[in-house]
Amino acid sequence: MNAASYIKETKAEMKHVSWPTRRQVVMYTAIVIAVSLVTALLLGLFDFIFSRSLGVLIISSPAPHVRTDTSGLFGGATGNQGGPAFPQSGAPARGSGAPTPLDFSPKAAR
Repeated sequence: MNAASYIKETKAEMKHVSWPTRRQVVMYTAIVIAVSLVTALLLGLFDFIFSRSLGVLIISSPAPHVRTDTSGLFGGATGNQGGPAFPQSGAPARGSGAPTPLDFSPKAAR
């Protein structure tokens, strides 16, 4: 089959196609847009619900190695005026080899 006969047969086949009316195209387009918006809203709602639920679970049960005492954060009761929150008094100094409360380096896993 050469290109000329292919184009000729394609034109003949296109005459048999039942094309939708303008009204049908507008209606189907509106349906697709509406279904897309509803789907996006549902996915956004589920994402919001799941992220809030996970946030509550994560905050309500901190890991045992995470320090939860935040009294010295942002100039709290310890008198820290905007300095680093960790390490505070009693915590190991940097460079001492001991893991700090938020140290996730391989040596801290020992």
